[in-house]
Amino acid sequence: MEMLQRDLTSIISPAAPLDVGFRALGRAYGLAPLVSVILQRSLYVSSDISAKVLDMAIQLLKRAGDHDVKVAGVEVEVALTSIASLMS
Repeated sequence: MEMLQRDLTSIISPAAPLDVGFRALGRAYGLAPLVSVILQRSLYVSSDISAKVLDMAIQLLKRAGDHDVKVAGVEVEVALTSIASLMS
């Protein structure tokens, strides 16, 4: 999750690599199955992690309107993937 947040903060800068959006999406798709099994293995995982994922998704949706379409598209897709993994 920390690497995903780092990619999402670097996507805004003009000096960011071109593939940072794809890396962020890949990390979100990798994080989604891990988050979706929290309910099945709740003994091994803190419930604080799912709250952090939801908070990150809400913040991404709130700030998506402040950026251009390419960056906002990545932010919205990461946020919706995170929310969908929490709901499964």
